[in-house]
Amino acid sequence: MEQLRKVVAVGCLTYFIYGITSAFQLGTFLPPIPLKPFLYLLFVVVGLVYALRFKTHFISYALLSWLVLYALNSHAFLEISLNTKSMLYYEEYISVFVSLVMMLMYTLHSVFLLFGVVKENKRLAILFLPLIGGIAFHFIDSTLLPFNIIIICWTLFVFILERTFAEKRSNLFKLNSILYGVGVIEAVEMVSFFF
Repeated sequence: MEQLRKVVAVGCLTYFIYGITSAFQLGTFLPPIPLKPFLYLLFVVVGLVYALRFKTHFISYALLSWLVLYALNSHAFLEISLNTKSMLYYEEYISVFVSLVMMLMYTLHSVFLLFGVVKENKRLAILFLPLIGGIAFHFIDSTLLPFNIIIICWTLFVFILERTFAEKRSNLFKLNSILYGVGVIEAVEMVSFFF
């Protein structure tokens, strides 16, 4: 568990410190956005090794599959791995389906995590409302509520859930350091839009 946290922390610090360095050198906060999918793939590899070694809950695999699709569907990864013609074909025909599967994996992870928390206390079912509302609103108009904001808010929400329910349901929160790392990287990227 400590190795996973250390890898995620080093990845997040690399992303953030690069942005701070560019702010001092160039006068604008600019994190290494093309590095983001490769950091996510590193998180997935370390998380998969941890999940297979310690037999984590099945929702960990939904989180990892979402993160793989999120990394592979990014423009930086596509520009490096595909030629221009293949990238245009992917963007036009395949990207929408990958985004739908990615959103399905994210929703599965979120819903099963909440089901695990709500299992003993049915009154906590109200916790589903922000998740369902955010994902539904993203589908209605993704320009007003980008997926990055949903990830950041969900990360903060899971942080609160883990602090509240980690003693009873520790098996659900094994790979949350990966989710926290993704949330931090997305927050750093959102900060770069403001400066």
